[in-house]
Amino acid sequence: MPGPISRRSLFPVAVAAVAVMVPVTGCDGAKHLVKAKPTPGTSAHPLALGQAHVVDWGSGGRKIEVSPLKVERGRIGDLADYDLKAADKKMTPYYVRIRFRNAGRAPLESTELDGSLHVALQDTAGRPLHSLMLFDLFGGGRLPCKTTKSTANWPVGAALESCTIFLGDPAATPATLLYSVPVISGLVAADALVWWKVTAA
Repeated sequence: MPGPISRRSLFPVAVAAVAVMVPVTGCDGAKHLVKAKPTPGTSAHPLALGQAHVVDWGSGGRKIEVSPLKVERGRIGDLADYDLKAADKKMTPYYVRIRFRNAGRAPLESTELDGSLHVALQDTAGRPLHSLMLFDLFGGGRLPCKTTKSTANWPVGAALESCTIFLGDPAATPATLLYSVPVISGLVAADALVWWKVTAA
């Protein structure tokens, strides 16, 4: 009888940081260059691990608060119950725990959140680590971390804690966590990418 199956999926991220300089004319007509105020959560000014960030979730005052709780280094033996590829067995797993909370003024349906509560992890060289999706077909697999189940309706203040498993080269060091705000009803939030600086425990 075959064992549980594992499947990898890569979260691709391509971003560019742009420094903005705004010309300002004084009463004497002299022009000065004033650096724009840094925006927290950008690639140039990432948030600290544990610092929450609220993103718009469409219209009607709907918002989601994203709070990275912990990035933990594991051992490949943690996943011994799963049928990993030979190349994966040479990697180091990292467990990323995130809390998502309804921070808006209206309930959210879980169907609105499906496929959009995901993060990406990059190393110090900007290379993405591979996220690992595990399927426990027969109910006997042990996981080092799990995602709490959400209800069909998310009332205001309701939260879900997720855990994503990433695999990285043993020589790599996780440095950046990213959350990509999904496209909702054809609109993209201004802070479409949110950055956190991380250190694995």
